[in-house]
Amino acid sequence: MPLSKLNLFIVDSDILSVKLLRSYLTLRFNEDVQVASFYNSASALKKISLNTNLVVLENHLFLTKEREFIALIKKINSKAKVIQRISNDAVGLAIERINSNESKLENRTVRKWIKFFN
Repeated sequence: MPLSKLNLFIVDSDILSVKLLRSYLTLRFNEDVQVASFYNSASALKKISLNTNLVVLENHLFLTKEREFIALIKKINSKAKVIQRISNDAVGLAIERINSNESKLENRTVRKWIKFFN
């Protein structure tokens, strides 16, 4: 089953990590994923909309400030999924789960690989 077009935001201050994740997603999903990258939460928040499906947060720093950021994302788009990036494969798995329309996105198997904040 082909994937539906997914609008994904990467929020990470590490330029190299962002480039590597973008390359991985392009190789794995081709044109099925539209990726926007931001190096701080303020610039990302300005672009969050009802069309945002998935927000991937950097994995090496998670503070109270990020929890506030997640609350603001949810205020704009309550259906957007927010995950902490653990690995490129975990982001790929999250995309596949979102596109599979499974009602239990956060089942036990997925929770081992992806940290959701929804």
